[in-house]
Formats: sequence, C-alpha cells, structure tokens
Amino acid sequence: MPDAGALSRRRRAAAAAFRRDFGRDPERIGWGPGRINIVGEHTDYSGGLAMPAAIDRWVLVALAARDDGRVHVLAPDMGGGLEFALDEPPEPERSWQRFVLGLLAVSSRSPTPACATTTR
Repeated sequence: MPDAGALSRRRRAAAAAFRRDFGRDPERIGWGPGRINIVGEHTDYSGGLAMPAAIDRWVLVALAARDDGRVHVLAPDMGGGLEFALDEPPEPERSWQRFVLGLLAVSSRSPTPACATTTR
C-alpha cells in the first residue's frame, strides 16, 4: 500500500489532471494495488491453482459519468488514451486498453452501465 502522503499527492495530481483535461472535477477517485500470481498466469481461470499477491505498484483512477454515450480514457503513464462510443468499442491497440474495454464489457451487462471518463 502506498504511504498516506504519496496517496494524497497522487489523488490531488489526478484531480488536477482531470480538471485540466476534461474541464470539471472528477466525481470519484479510487486506487487499487497491482498484483502478481505466484504460480503463474493463466492458471486461475483455467481451473488450476493460483496464489495472487499485491505488489508495490498501484493504479489510481479519477472518473466522472458522461451523458453522451462516449468513453474517454487518458493514461498518461501508459503514453496514450482511448475515446469511443460506448456502443461501438474499438479493438485495443495497446495492452492496457484491454483492461478498460473488459471492464466496460462486464459492467455494461449490469443494471447500471458504466460510462465514465478516467485518468490515471
């Protein structure tokens, strides 16, 4: 887990970047740890055993709902962004985009679909 000072600084920086890039305050800011599988990848979803563990890397996301049916993601640490209509998701061009598209695919099946702008 990041120390409280580092997390606070990152939250403020994410909020400032969100305001700069989208012209409004984020509605939510959240963070989560990175993880590894001690046993290896691909075993957890194919019936094998896995031992996930948090590592000293983490991601911070600032987001706000949109009312135009579009998704706009900025990932400055990953060197890019992604913007598309929610009902026309693109093929991912970079590996990190698969996580965004997967999250939206799963959440769009819920009663409250996710339509958000995010920045890391």
